[in-house]
Amino acid sequence: MLPVMNASLPPMIAPIESALGCALLGVTYWCLHHETDPEKTLAAKFVHGGFTEVRFQGSALLVSWAENARWTDHFSLGIEAGPASRCVVEGYHEPFEAGGSILWIRNLGKPLRWARLLGWNATPHALELGFELGAVVVADGYEQPLGDGDDVVHWPAEAFWNVSPDGIQCLWRSAEAPSTLPRS
Repeated sequence: MLPVMNASLPPMIAPIESALGCALLGVTYWCLHHETDPEKTLAAKFVHGGFTEVRFQGSALLVSWAENARWTDHFSLGIEAGPASRCVVEGYHEPFEAGGSILWIRNLGKPLRWARLLGWNATPHALELGFELGAVVVADGYEQPLGDGDDVVHWPAEAFWNVSPDGIQCLWRSAEAPSTLPRS
């Protein structure tokens, strides 16, 4: 494990570790009611103001933006263990099954091989999930820029690394994750 930059990091890591080696079963974007345009939601990159539930065999990750005082930036990435029913606000969050989207479909049924928690300004802003057929990044931010924002941004890893901010650091990585960042 890499050095922990903040005492709040370990609770974020535990749900990620429980998903390692487990098959991806599905993904639900819990969007605000006005954000579920199927054409946009199924695109390779999608931005919404709710949270994302990534379901694995035996576990689930809830990934969202968080507003807090624990980190350097005002907003950060938030990661908790599922199920989504703990976080859904009736009439506010609307589910959209995203497992069939371009971003996720190639990895359905495949085990999560590795993960990295990435950040800048000593704040976690992105979770990179590595599968056999490619990695996916879930980050906080806006359409642009990434980080310190109150939306959830989903990217293919290749696209994320083309626009990732300067000063990006790996705050934590699983044992199987690449030790160097594509841009460092």
